[in-house]
Amino acid sequence: MNNKTTDMGELIASFHKAKIDLEVIKELKSGKDADLFLVRDVTDPDDPKSLVLKVYKTIADVTLNRFNPYLVGRTFTGNYSKVIQSSTKRGKKFIADLRVKREFNQLKKLNKYTDLLPKPIKTLENTILMEFIGENDIPAKRLDELNLSSTESKQVLAQLIEFITQMTSIDLVHGDLSPFNILYHQGKIYVIDFPQTVDLTTNPDWIKFYDRDTENVLKYFRNLLDAVEIDKAREQLEKLKESVVERLVYNL
Repeated sequence: MNNKTTDMGELIASFHKAKIDLEVIKELKSGKDADLFLVRDVTDPDDPKSLVLKVYKTIADVTLNRFNPYLVGRTFTGNYSKVIQSSTKRGKKFIADLRVKREFNQLKKLNKYTDLLPKPIKTLENTILMEFIGENDIPAKRLDELNLSSTESKQVLAQLIEFITQMTSIDLVHGDLSPFNILYHQGKIYVIDFPQTVDLTTNPDWIKFYDRDTENVLKYFRNLLDAVEIDKAREQLEKLKESVVERLVYNL
């Protein structure tokens, strides 16, 4: 039995103790920071549900200093202030745990304002259990895997601008928005991956992340929409940024 299987067995047992019975169906994706698994919630045998279990990799398997730019301006009190600045095992574990808690909390927060992302269900240890986006155990495709029509592209771009607007309204920037982190299912987008979200009220570099996110989005549509549509979207996103800057400056 390999380590991944052993670890999954332990995680499933932990969820069982939390009164959530899961069955692992298959691995969906193995990424730099986490692995995704399709699981079945069989807590109620008469109403099984397909879900996604995101399992973050351990501190030994991932380079954590990639997350430092997203934490600029963030203050930590007490012992956490010293721990986060250290390169000790404890400091690395704190950052590793922070990734999980930040993503879960941001998912919960954003779900109050928009439905353009998966619903979080529970966080346990180094995992997040969340809504499965797809059908018949087949996951929705990412934008980078699709060739959208002109009509679909306009709809998706409008949804993305809506999503970015909702994020900034609660002082957040995604920080890693791209076609690789956007699912498309039945005419609707679902944005994923939130451990690196930036608080625009504390991070002095938030405009850099905002510009990178919006440029990644617009770049995707260059071959799908005409220049007029792209320019119109860019103008909307620039005006949004200006309004956020004004709100921060004048504390509106």
